[in-house]
Amino acid sequence: MLNKILILTHWDTDGIVSAALLAKNLNCKTEFLIPEISHYFLTDKEIKKIKKAKFSEIYLTDMALDQKSREKLKPAAKKITILDHHYTGKTRSITCINPILEGKSALKYPCACQVVAEFVGEKEELLPVIGAIGDKEEEILKNKYFAKKIKNVEKKNKLSFNKLNKIKLLLDSNYMVNNKKGVIAAIKITQKNVQDILKNKKMIQQRKKIDNELKKLLKSQPALRKGKIVYFNISSNYKILSSITRELAKKYPDNLVVVRQKSNIYIRRKNLPVSLKPAIEFANRKGHIAGGKDEVCGIILKKPDKKFLQQLFEVLT
Repeated sequence: MLNKILILTHWDTDGIVSAALLAKNLNCKTEFLIPEISHYFLTDKEIKKIKKAKFSEIYLTDMALDQKSREKLKPAAKKITILDHHYTGKTRSITCINPILEGKSALKYPCACQVVAEFVGEKEELLPVIGAIGDKEEEILKNKYFAKKIKNVEKKNKLSFNKLNKIKLLLDSNYMVNNKKGVIAAIKITQKNVQDILKNKKMIQQRKKIDNELKKLLKSQPALRKGKIVYFNISSNYKILSSITRELAKKYPDNLVVVRQKSNIYIRRKNLPVSLKPAIEFANRKGHIAGGKDEVCGIILKKPDKKFLQQLFEVLT
């Protein structure tokens, strides 16, 4: 009997290509699962469903899952492996393959897909390049390790950087419209041929709606300015917190951009030479869920906390 494996992944481009690359290299029956979009934790219902399926192995790719969820996940499989590049921390009896936690350069691992590629021995650079563009967009062109990879991919696959970036935008459109089935479908398409994403009519339609919403929100003015911090409170039916924060960081490159959408907070910096690791650690100490990297931080408020923003601003300054 073949092993039955679960790949639990993040819903964005890097998560999609990471899961697709891993599944393509595993010689067994593979299923995919993403948590509720915007959740970096698993609900009891999700844990119960995973346990009931009786997987032999579980992989977490590009998923900065909170420690409580990892502990609950342990009885669900004999072996659990994390393949990531975020500040996630380690969990006892769970294998964690994360070069960043080992002190390696974030420039070499701008995406989880690069970690997966090395794990499976994949030499083809297309999916890691798309994963890196997913997390860094045009900034990846300044990365001395990935600039050469991008040129190789452009030449070998006859894909311009603009087309590679378009694949990223279309892949991301699924989670932004809260289409979990679309995310899973995108993984399966990517597993076969990622270039087919460019012709996917549904994703193209989704992207048009998202772009219109982003244009509208980019006209917003900061709700608060404090030193180098610019703070926005947005309202949208789409899951575009990460994207709007990225665009606002371009607009305010010398500031720390903090954006809140309901109970979710996203922080990004562009030119400021500061690490957001202290913000991640602070939010986790306060009982919330946080993860990210030096330049980006995502926080989910698990409970009402009127003083949190003020305290967070103090940490950031």
